[in-house]
Amino acid sequence: MKSLKIFIYIIFITGVIASPSFPQSHDSHGLGGAQIDTKAAVTDHKSMKGGMKMEMMQMDRHFIEKMIPHHEDAIVMAKLALEKSKKAEIKKLSRDIIKSQAAEIETMKKWYKEWFGTDVAVKPMKMDMQKKGMGMNDPALMDMMMSHDMMGGTMDDLKKAPDFDKKFIEMMVKHHKGAVMMSGMIVDSKKTEMRKLGKEIISAQADEIEQMIKWYQSWYGGW
Repeated sequence: MKSLKIFIYIIFITGVIASPSFPQSHDSHGLGGAQIDTKAAVTDHKSMKGGMKMEMMQMDRHFIEKMIPHHEDAIVMAKLALEKSKKAEIKKLSRDIIKSQAAEIETMKKWYKEWFGTDVAVKPMKMDMQKKGMGMNDPALMDMMMSHDMMGGTMDDLKKAPDFDKKFIEMMVKHHKGAVMMSGMIVDSKKTEMRKLGKEIISAQADEIEQMIKWYQSWYGGW
């Protein structure tokens, strides 16, 4: 489990956060030219740092806007499981998901209001939108979400599944993987609160993924 979390962390640190390119000096006329180029380099570096800070703030904003409906989808699935599941383990997991993710939604709404001066403007995501990147408008995020076939089914598929618990695990594991991916994108946020939240989501949902896969293997003989 520890190695999985380290692997996820490395993937996002090396693959998502790009290394900055610094301007090169073009001094060919002695000290005076070097002084001018140095000032330009300092200015460019400050501008670059400001740009990176702005990008991270935008990432925080996008994360909250997308993670809230993502959590809401998980809660919808979990509430359905309380009605239809035949497994005590699934019902307990569902209660935990509802409690933890509802609390995280309220926390993210509070932060958003404090940091961006407005309520969160989110468009509810439909469970059958995996082909559209779960409704994400950011191309990079959308491509990442699309590449992992987020849900593996719709709410209708889940409701009509011959074996509800089997389908629930298959869909919730994929849904959790999406949350882990998204959270990896804020582990370098400038906001301490966001870094902490991202790491907590990765830890909690990676553990739940592992547990669900164990149940699946025990109940259905494979994964």
